[in-house]
Amino acid sequence: WRVRTMTSTQDCVLCSGFAHAVLEKRGIPIYACGSCDHRFALPPDPDLHVSTVYGIQYFEDGGDGYPDYLQEASMLRQRGRRYAKRVARHAPPGSCLDVGCAAGFTLEGFQSEGWSGTGLEPNNEMAHFGNTQLGLNIIEGTLENTRLPDKYDLVVLIQVIAHFVNMRLAMENLRSLVAPGGLVLVETWDRSSLTARIFGKHWHELCPPSVLHWFSRTSLDEMFQQYGFLPVDGGRMVKWISMRHLTTLGLHSLSKRAHQNLINRIPENWKVPYPSEDLFWTLYRLN
Repeated sequence: WRVRTMTSTQDCVLCSGFAHAVLEKRGIPIYACGSCDHRFALPPDPDLHVSTVYGIQYFEDGGDGYPDYLQEASMLRQRGRRYAKRVARHAPPGSCLDVGCAAGFTLEGFQSEGWSGTGLEPNNEMAHFGNTQLGLNIIEGTLENTRLPDKYDLVVLIQVIAHFVNMRLAMENLRSLVAPGGLVLVETWDRSSLTARIFGKHWHELCPPSVLHWFSRTSLDEMFQQYGFLPVDGGRMVKWISMRHLTTLGLHSLSKRAHQNLINRIPENWKVPYPSEDLFWTLYRLN
């Protein structure tokens, strides 16, 4: 998006360099670091951020989250299988940790390809569903505040890294969880994409406080290299979502009643490919 210097300044959450506000969304400044070029926002209340933003409404009410997360189970399982097949080009199946796994449907996709999986999810309802209804091993917590005793051959961060409250702590903990020579799979939004540049400040992923970090491929690589990871693969993955989910993107300006009336008219079984020009994935190996 177009950079416009504003009066607000802040230390960069990655490198502690000087960052200035370039725009404001929903009353929250978005900063650009002059040293490492990271784009970020600060949560209004860091201590309550996860419980407030990622409560059950995130999985049921649309907006920045899902209109009906459980309805997308089959698509999320398929997504996990596709990513597992790509990872298999670089390592045989082993132990896997899926961070921000929700109920664990994507994790199930990895398990179907031979990975032994553990999930990490801060939402109690989602973790409980995965444990009791799907028979998964999901630990309730975040990457920043949960200490896990094991190391994993693969850590999965699909649509998660943009949400971390404390990025430096999350990356330090991530490195401690990856086995020597292990892999980290990241999927996130591309702030340098054509879509992001065309829509500018109206790009639908500029949605703090849900999203707090915006990466380009280059800036993500640079951050991971600082923690000892090297990129070994990457690209774009076709992402299937429900038509209802697609319709909720970018509709935050509608009233809640109008929004709900619109999505209620959409058949629940319609599935469409998300136009994912602004989405990318990278696979990193711990050096």
